[in-house]
Amino acid sequence: MAKSTLQNWSRPDKEMMSEGFHIFNTMHFHPKHDPKYISTLLQNALSKVTPIDGRQALDLQWVKFVDVDEFGLKFAVAFDCTKRLLKSSQQNLVLTEIHQALSHAGISMSVGRLTSHLDQDVGLNALSDVFRQPTDFDPDIKDKLNPYNETVRNKALLRKVPIFTSLDEKELLSLAKDCSRKSIKASSMVCEEGSEGGSLFILVDGVVSVDKVGANSEGIHIAKLGVGDVFGEMSLMTGEPRSASVKALTNTVVLEIDKEIIRTLFGNNKDFYDNIAHVFAKRKLAMEDIEKSGVNPNEQMADMVTKFKKAMINFLGLK
Repeated sequence: MAKSTLQNWSRPDKEMMSEGFHIFNTMHFHPKHDPKYISTLLQNALSKVTPIDGRQALDLQWVKFVDVDEFGLKFAVAFDCTKRLLKSSQQNLVLTEIHQALSHAGISMSVGRLTSHLDQDVGLNALSDVFRQPTDFDPDIKDKLNPYNETVRNKALLRKVPIFTSLDEKELLSLAKDCSRKSIKASSMVCEEGSEGGSLFILVDGVVSVDKVGANSEGIHIAKLGVGDVFGEMSLMTGEPRSASVKALTNTVVLEIDKEIIRTLFGNNKDFYDNIAHVFAKRKLAMEDIEKSGVNPNEQMADMVTKFKKAMINFLGLK
């Protein structure tokens, strides 16, 4: 369960209270969880938020373990909002990121007193692919950061990657065994714009920032990515230079897959490359908004699929 309070600073001091409004939320978790790691999950969720007012980050990112009561472990989370009219939208962004981070880790917020019984909604069966299953975790693979995220098996992470959705269980398992995990310290670069590609990354733990250099050499912030997010697919499959730089905002763990793994595992599997080419083509069309240009989108799609497929085959050295 979660509870929210708005602290209204009607005349904020620009030096001491530049954030304007502080929004406080309380939430509860099962008492057997480790408060230290729950705090990290909540803190990373706040770090990933891009505020509704256009700032790159929240000025206030506050998490505290404050109590244990009949609902379980009680945490307080606070963040800022610059305008009162944006309060609901800002809170929606923050709570959505928190829910995503917790769902990835297989954690639910308490929905009632621990002594009460809650029947599961039958509609939750429609989300079976969203929630974590016990088999998704392996306690032996955890690193030094957050075990809730790091014990998620490679196969469970790969299953959510769009270019791998067509793989069967055997292919997913083979790919999961061959890819590698890397730890990256906060403020370190994961990859740099313009550098040679050839690998894909899945965020196992942490938060990263994606940025690029604009036409006038100014820095352009693209996005923040968190657990389960993917970047580098185009470089993995076509060898294109990195289109943006990715920097770790927190201590981070990534799962890396390079082109040799793909080439060895899939060889000349036409179905696999057809699926990836369609994924890339749809993404390219969406980015360029080709439908508004007066060009037939079906013709553009077919042309892009062919080009991407040729690029992948040439880059991977296949026939």
